[in-house]
Amino acid sequence: MCQWYRPHSLFPALFFLLIAFFSAKSLVAQEIDPDFFSFPEELIPDLTTDQRVRLAQTRSFHFPATDERELAKYDLETEGPDHFKIRLTMLSGQSGFFTIEFRRFSKSDGTSFWLYSKYGGTRAVFEQHELFALERINGAWMRTPIPGLPDQVDNSIFAIGELGEADLTRLNSWSSYMDIRLADSEEIAFLLFPVGKLSEEAAWHEEVRWKWSENKFVRTATIPNN
Repeated sequence: MCQWYRPHSLFPALFFLLIAFFSAKSLVAQEIDPDFFSFPEELIPDLTTDQRVRLAQTRSFHFPATDERELAKYDLETEGPDHFKIRLTMLSGQSGFFTIEFRRFSKSDGTSFWLYSKYGGTRAVFEQHELFALERINGAWMRTPIPGLPDQVDNSIFAIGELGEADLTRLNSWSSYMDIRLADSEEIAFLLFPVGKLSEEAAWHEEVRWKWSENKFVRTATIPNN
């Protein structure tokens, strides 16, 4: 008996393989809090909503270099639904970078806000650029002050007593940024360390810490260099 070859018999298996593949990628995107896709575009420069979906699925992708844009790479890291970090690395030009982080904090009344942080520059020296609370008010995202933190978070926090102009200039030339996700902690820390080093490479650094306590941040410690 002659048995005919039927190509369409492979279609169901191929169909289910494709469904499984795209379902897996969709599940990866679902690990990200939905707020990630609704934040104003100016908070995550050059990433449209569609590109955020792509980043949530792939966790890393490149923008090609054009006349207006350097070759850039985006990486996404998450630690649970309440924290995510986007690192933009310029792969051409001066190899600068920016790191954008969001972390959600809950209030005693049951509401919550996202702490938004953006820092960057070059490997040689970088600094905190923006730090504010982000809350949804009447359906719209609004920037609000951060309860308990100074209005201006910069290197002057580490100044002890009166400093001369030369001392302030030297202090402000050091690299610094706000670490809003300390492992297994409700604390955040503003880090200061020598120029030319990333925090994980520095032999020492100084830090000021605050802990979230119901409705505000409370300063808990100042850790000097050793």
